[in-house]
Amino acid sequence: MRKRLIAAVFGMVFMMGATFAFSTTSHAAFDARYYAEHNPDVVQRYGSSAAALERHYLRYGAKEGRAGDQTEAKLIESAFTKWGSKTGLAAIFDPVYYATVYPEVAALLKADPAALYNHFLTVGLANGAMPNAFVDSASYGAIYSDTSTIAENPVALLAHFATVGVTENRVASQEAAAIYKETGSVPDKKTEIAAIASTRNVTVENVTKSMAAVNGVTAQDAKEVGVDIANVKPASQKTAMEVAKSANAASGTTVIPLSTVAQTTAPAPAATTQETTTQPQEDSAEPAKEEEPAPTATTTKELVAQAKAAADASAQHADAALSKAESASKNARTILQAAKSATTSEEIEKIRAQVIKVAAEANAAYADANSALVQAYNADTFATNACYRAEDEYNYLRDDGSIKSMWSSYKQSKHSELESTVIGIQKSKESADSVLSDAEAALQDAQKKLDEALEALETLEAAASSKKTDAASKTTALMQAISSTGGDSAESALTYISDAKADYENAKLAFSTSKDKAIIVRMSTGKTAASTNRIPIQIRSLETEKSNAEDRMQQAQAEVSGLTSEIESSNSIIEECQKALAAAEADLTKSESKQEARDAREKIIDATHKIAEKEGERAVAEARQADRQAEADKNKATIDKCTEKIAELSATQIAADKAKTDAEAENTAAVNDCVEKQSTAAEKWNAYKQALQNISGLQGLSSEQIQAVIDAEEALREAEKAVEDKKDSNADLESDRDAKKDQRDGAKGQSDALQAELDAAKNQLAQASAEAKAAAEALEACQKSQDEAEKTMMDAQNAMKVSEDAVTTAKKAEETAAGAKVMAEEVQDMVGTPSTASEHPSVSSSEAMPTSDIPAIVTPNADAQ
Repeated sequence: MRKRLIAAVFGMVFMMGATFAFSTTSHAAFDARYYAEHNPDVVQRYGSSAAALERHYLRYGAKEGRAGDQTEAKLIESAFTKWGSKTGLAAIFDPVYYATVYPEVAALLKADPAALYNHFLTVGLANGAMPNAFVDSASYGAIYSDTSTIAENPVALLAHFATVGVTENRVASQEAAAIYKETGSVPDKKTEIAAIASTRNVTVENVTKSMAAVNGVTAQDAKEVGVDIANVKPASQKTAMEVAKSANAASGTTVIPLSTVAQTTAPAPAATTQETTTQPQEDSAEPAKEEEPAPTATTTKELVAQAKAAADASAQHADAALSKAESASKNARTILQAAKSATTSEEIEKIRAQVIKVAAEANAAYADANSALVQAYNADTFATNACYRAEDEYNYLRDDGSIKSMWSSYKQSKHSELESTVIGIQKSKESADSVLSDAEAALQDAQKKLDEALEALETLEAAASSKKTDAASKTTALMQAISSTGGDSAESALTYISDAKADYENAKLAFSTSKDKAIIVRMSTGKTAASTNRIPIQIRSLETEKSNAEDRMQQAQAEVSGLTSEIESSNSIIEECQKALAAAEADLTKSESKQEARDAREKIIDATHKIAEKEGERAVAEARQADRQAEADKNKATIDKCTEKIAELSATQIAADKAKTDAEAENTAAVNDCVEKQSTAAEKWNAYKQALQNISGLQGLSSEQIQAVIDAEEALREAEKAVEDKKDSNADLESDRDAKKDQRDGAKGQSDALQAELDAAKNQLAQASAEAKAAAEALEACQKSQDEAEKTMMDAQNAMKVSEDAVTTAKKAEETAAGAKVMAEEVQDMVGTPSTASEHPSVSSSEAMPTSDIPAIVTPNADAQ
């Protein structure tokens, strides 16, 4: 059981008696979206997952009056009525009961019923306070099955009783719940009243009137038990104040102030609950004074330290009380034995004189034991709250550390993938750079050959120019020689030679034009072939990229399938843990001893932790699955893009092949035309030479003159042919140079593309490395915090064990002191009391306490242990 302490208002107050079981049961009507919208402080601390929100609701929120869904919120809202409205919680609130149970609150609020009611709404409800002596929310929920959807919310249960239960004349006491548990049927009011009167040793009439004052019983119910409630009214402010003063004066216990909270004027549910505690001081005749608040822990470690100090103090107090009680018991037993064996009046008179001191000692020991028990309960509650808080912090860090660990592993895996990618790109880049280097070398070699050929061409052209000048000079001399012979025949000869020469020049020009066309066509064919040759390289590159993408896609799809199995496995384990959780909760409900309850609670916590851990693993697996699916989709897009590009290049290849074929055909035609024109030019040249020889015979010119002209013209012709041949060779070299340049440019483009891809992959690798490093550092920090939290949790558990032992010791001291009181009373019954006070030894106020003045101490319910 988890005991609750009231978080003090206007001073502080120690509230005993209201305890609720810690539960992690799933709440059927819980609405995570509604809870998140109306509790942003919870979302900020615990996150927005449905499981975390429901866990907070079951562990804290329900007890703080937070609604789990809209229906529950409306129910609570309808019950929070104003004082004097005689409806909702105002109708069942008993200010006399509240002032009696919490006298410090009554004293600070001057026992004003309206102020007490407002305190109940704003503070008391959130800390387990009940509105009157006959209502218990846990009992009400156990009796009526229609409250199952709000069973974890004590505030909602009270609201249901105030708005529904009262009008339907329902029962809501612990006695009624006990009857229901034993018989299986809901008792009527008459049976409930009789059970309350019997259990609490109060008359039926007083129980009936008290219940009638808070709408807990009808006139018909009262009539059935023979009580007239016609004039019963709620207690006045004066009555409440008197009760509070009386309770303060008789308590003998003061309470340390913890905090001061401004009074709320409008009733509203408490938003949060401070899990703090109070500690009884040593017995004092004076009521508590409102002094400076005690230090409030700001961290879990400080809270645990305070709890440990409180536990140690309570243990010391309990040990001292036990020693005092054992001493009193020993003295009482001694005097009882003496009284039983006394035979003379002197012995009896002596016993009469001693029994007052023994009784006072027993009373003082009982009061001290009772005070020690209150302090031990207080320390136990404090330590329990600190323990739960330490467990929460430890579990949060543990779960967070687990997620960080898995996230770090994922980042490391991604880091390895990126390293492989970088290595692959680097190898491709090295291969592309090798191709580029070969292409650069080939281009340089081609350029060198072209430069050498161009120099040779210049030499040939210079030689041809010289021979042309020589040929022209000799031809002019020949023409002059022919002209000097005179006559018509000379004129005819000149015309004849001139025409032959012109025919040859025209034929030579036609040949040159045809040859130029053939060169142009051949160069175009070469460029077309070079362009066509690059396409297969591009296709092979795309096919490689496509193949790599297919491999990555298959790998990602395989990982997606594996993660699906992992998620299904986590879901299966979560279902098993939920079943174990439900079984442990059932065991907790059925537990009859504190050990059984503790075992069941540990199983609940273990199952809850396992569920949270597996939910964290599942979340990471789902995130990883989404990431791998995105990777598969990305590679699928790459495959589709490569397929489309390959199809485009294939179509381009077909078109390029056709263009190449057409260009080759045109080149063949151009070459054939050039050969034909060359043959014609040769024929014209022969005709020209023949004309010269014919003129030589006609005009009587010397054969040497004619031969010199022919030789000069022949040399010119050969020089010009050498120049043309060299131009052809140079054109081929230029075409080869351009083709190699295109190859170099293609290789450079591929190298540049790979370099860009490599740079991008390296950037991703550096980012992944930084993220992996950050994740590792975060994991290390989280592990350190987790270790500290675990130590704090162990300290809290030790403090709780010390406080529990103190409770046991204090109970034993109380029982021992009570036994001593009984024995002292038995002696008084046997020997009587002295006739005058002067006949007895004086007893100080710290030693003597009349039995009738010993106040009844309110202790927690037995179920709370």
